[in-house]
Amino acid sequence: MTNQYVFDNKKRVIFVTKEFMNNAVMLNTEEYKLTRQWREMFPSYVVKMRTSKSTASRGSKLTIAFMTRYINTRIDASAVMTEFEEVHALYGFLKVQIWFAEKYPNYSDMKAFGEYITQNPVAAKPVVVARAS
Repeated sequence: MTNQYVFDNKKRVIFVTKEFMNNAVMLNTEEYKLTRQWREMFPSYVVKMRTSKSTASRGSKLTIAFMTRYINTRIDASAVMTEFEEVHALYGFLKVQIWFAEKYPNYSDMKAFGEYITQNPVAAKPVVVARAS
């Protein structure tokens, strides 16, 4: 039963594996007893199933096309697009992803992105920046 659960004290969450969660719902299993003990000892904690890092990263949708469309919706699109092109030309795709995630930490909120486009249709027009050779 090692590595089947992890305590995150900052978030007050107990992450468990899928196997652990499936066994915890069956009466009189070790996992069931352990879960009951946790609920008595840590009533403010929540038990959640842990997701694999590779599965979570697959849904990031960070492509050059996505980043370009997202940047073009911003008010300062031309200045940021120039910076984006420079970072991409100098460092490559991985550094661009890091730069983009730092500049726009809430980029994954696609609902807000879609709402912004519908409220500001002019912002959806792309800004074309000549790429330095």
